[in-house]
Amino acid sequence: EPALPPSVNREALQRNIVALVELIERIEREVVFPALPEQYSALIRSFLAEQDDLEHCLAGLRRSANAARVNASGERLEQLAREHVTHEETLLFPAVERDHPDLNHALYDRLVAERARLARDQAAHAT
Repeated sequence: EPALPPSVNREALQRNIVALVELIERIEREVVFPALPEQYSALIRSFLAEQDDLEHCLAGLRRSANAARVNASGERLEQLAREHVTHEETLLFPAVERDHPDLNHALYDRLVAERARLARDQAAHAT
């Protein structure tokens, strides 16, 4: 939202958004994309290019103290994330679900295992 209530700390919100996008990007790169059949390699490369653009925006958010630049990077990040999700939901996921119906179950198991591993890593890093 452009106008946040005074109780919301903009920097904390920004850190949470950056962490969430990084987590999603990592899961896609390390779990989802490697599990997909070779026939999707060209499409995966295009998604990786989109993720590189997302990472560029994330880097801008992390290093900038200028509010105008942070806002511009945040708006660009939102636009890129929406486009990325739309492309996945319209181009990739329907094709994979149609052509490889058993893959969803295998991916779900891998995602649950990766989530548990990341939670352990974060707990170890926090201590």
